Amino acid sequence: EAFVTLEGALAFFTWTQSRAHAAGAAQCHIIEPGGDVRALIVEDGEWHAMTAAPRALGYPGHAVVLEISGHKFDPAEAGKVLAPFAPASDNGLNGDAVYFRDHLLPLCKRKGG
Repeated sequence: EAFVTLEGALAFFTWTQSRAHAAGAAQCHIIEPGGDVRALIVEDGEWHAMTAAPRALGYPGHAVVLEISGHKFDPAEAGKVLAPFAPASDNGLNGDAVYFRDHLLPLCKRKGG
């Protein structure tokens, strides 16, 4: 899957199993037009999560994102599969906002930092 932010800024988290990162260690990438990261490709088998990069970190607080996926969209199927290690809310439909706030967003750099 490929992700491009068309407007605003996206806090995009990946969990890799490579030698560079311990299994389950999250990394934050800020995707924004004109930024250091302008697009991101998620490799097969790599867990990912995202949210608009917040105003508290100096970003606009919103994101308009283009996602390009290698599979055909089927509204009858679940749109996403949550990682078994990630806390969920809304009966497993979404990631837990408190987990994002307390554990993921602190991994992101401040704008200009």
